[in-house]
Amino acid sequence: DAAANSASTASTAANTATTKAGEASDSADSAASSASAAAQSAADAEPIITSYTEFTESAQWEPAPGARWVYVEVIGGGGAGGVASSDSIRGGGGGGGAFNAGLFRAADLVTPLNIIVGAGGAGTDTAGGTGGNGGDSQFGGYLTASGGLGGTAIGGGSGGGGELGTYKIGLSTIIRPQGGFCSGGGGCSSEIGASCIKGGGGGGPGGGGTSGITIVNGGVSQDGGDGGAGGIDTAGSPGEFPGGGGGAGSGGAGNESGDGGDGRVCVWQY
Repeated sequence: DAAANSASTASTAANTATTKAGEASDSADSAASSASAAAQSAADAEPIITSYTEFTESAQWEPAPGARWVYVEVIGGGGAGGVASSDSIRGGGGGGGAFNAGLFRAADLVTPLNIIVGAGGAGTDTAGGTGGNGGDSQFGGYLTASGGLGGTAIGGGSGGGGELGTYKIGLSTIIRPQGGFCSGGGGCSSEIGASCIKGGGGGGPGGGGTSGITIVNGGVSQDGGDGGAGGIDTAGSPGEFPGGGGGAGSGGAGNESGDGGDGRVCVWQY
């Protein structure tokens, strides 16, 4: 009987040890699972930028391996300035390129896709000439920012996004609106080019010689390129990168209007 009781006690102790070992293993597994979940939660809550690329030329693009989110900003090319047809009126500056932005799930994008960077419009030295329009910038078919329009002999080009420039006919002037948050500033034919927040600034007017005045400033942009200054008896200045409208010129050899600033596409991957 004593031997039987001793064997029973030993068996009970062994079972108890096995049970406690199992509980310790379960506790360790639970702790490991909690740690893994916490790490994943932290990763989800605080995305890390895995790459940033600024495109100043058109290219083909696809997401980096492991990227989950793609944030994109695009600015269209600025329009070039125009040239006045006579000394009695000023030509208009080019409109600034528009701004646009979007956030996408990487898995939702059909890739590879084409990135198009809108070129700035080309200036002219022809009396009464119209500056070239800025090109649209695009991130595939998902996002577009319009280019600014070229200035004309009598008026500023519209900014990308539809912000109108001013037109001066005789003594009558249509007052220029400022560009919106995303629209480029309109070019101008009477005062300085229109300013804006994210798109390119509008180009300044030129021609129509005025004693003591040699340039008229372009509009400014908080994040895009400023508009180029217009030349009264000189050439117009080019719009700044990215997307600034070119300043108007007085015309003739060496007095051409300024080119628009080229656009830009920026891509962040998370």
